[in-house]
Amino acid sequence: MIQLLVNGELTNCKETRLDDFLQKRNKEEASFAVAVNEFFIPKSEYQSVELKNGDNIELLVPMQGG
Repeated sequence: MIQLLVNGELTNCKETRLDDFLQKRNKEEASFAVAVNEFFIPKSEYQSVELKNGDNIELLVPMQGG
């Protein structure tokens, strides 16, 4: 099990790939951007990103307005 910081909250998980982590949390189809350790990850690369203990994941929802 690894420990991640997700949007500022500590989370424990078994998944070690970003796509598995998002799928487990029903976030795969949602409209948001993902950053791991402050680097934007394109959706096409989710399956190749290996998560490590202590990684910082930010799920960023686009906002409209002006």
